[in-house]
Amino acid sequence: MDKQWGIIELLNYSRHDWLNKMQLIKGNIELNNLDYVKAIINNVIVEAKNEAQLANMQMPKTAECLMTCNWRDFVFSLEYEVLQVNNSCHKPDQVVSKWISAFMDTLNVTLDPFGENELKIVIDESVNSLRFTFDLVGKIKDNRILDVFLKECPSLATMCVNSFTDEELVFVVEWELQTL
Repeated sequence: MDKQWGIIELLNYSRHDWLNKMQLIKGNIELNNLDYVKAIINNVIVEAKNEAQLANMQMPKTAECLMTCNWRDFVFSLEYEVLQVNNSCHKPDQVVSKWISAFMDTLNVTLDPFGENELKIVIDESVNSLRFTFDLVGKIKDNRILDVFLKECPSLATMCVNSFTDEELVFVVEWELQTL
């Protein structure tokens, strides 16, 4: 997350993503795959809603980290879902974004670059806490580095690892929120 994005660079990446989606829709219309076109459009709608909810969390550094992840040279793809957003609590944006960025950097060196590595993050906010559920499916080539990283719980948080194998990592990090 150390990269500073310029407005032109952001617009170029965004335009590239939209053109890819439009070409996928156009190609499937030409092939008369209308059910697939509908699925693509529905997926675009879901992505846009998640981006809007992420932006509404009032955590700009975390939002930037997640929204630009797939534009970086990571060996995994990211999908995220925002289930619940409350705007009444102070959120630890700096702490959360730094930890997620460090986690992504750690994943990048521990995953097999030739594997199909996918990370899904589900975000759920309550009055007192902000919960991130991480679900990684892929080929983990070095469990030790990830294990060491996960043993160092981020500040103001609790962590629970549900599954950790060579092909899957599922865990929850929950940050306590301080009411303003």
